[in-house]
Amino acid sequence: MRILIVSYYFPPYNTIGAIRVGKFARYLTALGHDVRVVAANAPALEQNDASLQVEIDADRVIYTPWRDVNRLPRALAGLVQRARRQRNVSTSSVVTPTLHVLPRSIRAFAKLYISATNIPDAFFGWTGPAYRAAHNLIAAQPVDVILASGAPFSALLVARKVAREFGIPWVADLRDLWADKEPYPFVRARKVFDRWHQARILNSAAGIVTVSPPLAEALRRDGLVPPVEIIYNGFDPDDLPAPAQPSRTGPLLVRYAGSLYGDPDPLFLGVSLLPSHAQDVRVEFLLRGHAQTLLEAARRRRVADRVRILEPVPYRECLVFQSAADVLLLIQNEGPRWRGVVSGKIFEYLAAERPVLALSGQDSTVHQILAETGAGITSRDPQTIAAWLTHKVEQKRASGVPRTSSQHTSQFTRMAQTKRLESFLKLFVAAHD
Repeated sequence: MRILIVSYYFPPYNTIGAIRVGKFARYLTALGHDVRVVAANAPALEQNDASLQVEIDADRVIYTPWRDVNRLPRALAGLVQRARRQRNVSTSSVVTPTLHVLPRSIRAFAKLYISATNIPDAFFGWTGPAYRAAHNLIAAQPVDVILASGAPFSALLVARKVAREFGIPWVADLRDLWADKEPYPFVRARKVFDRWHQARILNSAAGIVTVSPPLAEALRRDGLVPPVEIIYNGFDPDDLPAPAQPSRTGPLLVRYAGSLYGDPDPLFLGVSLLPSHAQDVRVEFLLRGHAQTLLEAARRRRVADRVRILEPVPYRECLVFQSAADVLLLIQNEGPRWRGVVSGKIFEYLAAERPVLALSGQDSTVHQILAETGAGITSRDPQTIAAWLTHKVEQKRASGVPRTSSQHTSQFTRMAQTKRLESFLKLFVAAHD
């Protein structure tokens, strides 16, 4: 197949969306397909991290410029921040302008502004250059199918327009919900429009891919017509360092890597409840932002001396960091919207063969994966967490925390998941032919 991938994020820019799409590109190419990519040049990220490896030939990727449609609210927030000398508040993100620093009246105007202009999201300023690049590419080198990945959902608008012009099928890859995303950044009245817009765009797709059963269920409940397939994020064995040997010395190392989406307080409270013989625990966060908030939460539970905040490192160094942990920590927000959120981090944790402590709901997909693989526990109960950590401290002192089994994880490799995607795409290419 000749496949065009449209995605705002793509390597070398280091974000979970870029990793997913980059691996699709790599393994679809390895499976013998002709893959081309249209992506954003120097996309908006909280950290300017371009450390990912581009795993297909560079001449197959077109990076286009983009326009920041949120310059006005960000500029206003920056002026107020400087006036108030709030140097610790960032206004650099094009994704979520820092509106809370604005006076209430100006904040209301700014929210109305982004609600009226960010359609479908803050990356609308990329759609024009991306469309032109995709149009020119297909005009010169026809493709059989387009795969558009979001969020940002602006990529889906590009794919729909180009697919209609050239009469080819397109498939939407949804890593998150669209109209029902939380936190919802717009005025509530806009949700009616978002639902209509979501249906209009997605019903023009030949098929929809998403990352978990609950998200697939939510899409089907919305009455969308195209078939929905579940393709997990997965892990790539080629990226992984050799599994670290269990250590019997030093504190029990509990490690977290990535952006923070959730409340770590159940862990901090659990650590505060550890019995006297099991208090040799250190929690390390390799983190983008939130350092001050985390430390304040740890101080409230009187465990700040057992918490360390470390600066982010390139992707492969992060994998080494994870593999050397005794326990890997996953934190998710509560609520129905988060049941189907499956961070790519969980699959990296499975591949590291270290036990996982997930602060997540018992009805979440993360819980189902950990139960199926036997790789850890899911709990927000401090007593349960304290008891589990105590057991891990005792294991470490005896012979080292044992590695988890890799017996049930092969289904989550990037190649296995890409083969599922390949089969799904072939359905629509065959139907179109």
